[in-house]
Amino acid sequence: MEKNHGFTLIRTLTGVKNTFRLNHRGFTLIELLIVMAIIAVLATVMALNFQQQMKKARDGKRKANIEQIRGALEMCKTDTGSYPLSINFGTDTNLTCGSNTYLNPLPDDPKAPSGHYTYAGCVAAPCTTYTLTATLETGGSYTGTPLGSQ
Repeated sequence: MEKNHGFTLIRTLTGVKNTFRLNHRGFTLIELLIVMAIIAVLATVMALNFQQQMKKARDGKRKANIEQIRGALEMCKTDTGSYPLSINFGTDTNLTCGSNTYLNPLPDDPKAPSGHYTYAGCVAAPCTTYTLTATLETGGSYTGTPLGSQ
């Protein structure tokens, strides 16, 4: 091979044909655009997957919170013979039955402190049933009811 004014001279084995080629010193604009497009597509897919996983994680936390509240409600019923008439999520800071506090603080929703949980108790004491519900981001809801009522 011989150097000739910025060109590389390549000779074939027969020595008959000469080919000139520019020195390759970087990537073309098209190559860079293709790589950037591939990276953008991968980043988008990863971002969407990450958002979906975050929703599932928050839903898992909601289910755990419902079970924690449900356990406190069962202790309340065992001690007082009745479930609370109401729980106001977002305004109540703890779960109290009579003079005893069974859950302090009352769990908040992982995304919106005042939303996603509902409690339907009774109109008058003694309250013997309730429905505790969490609205899930991935669709549907998760319901906790008194033990033995399923």
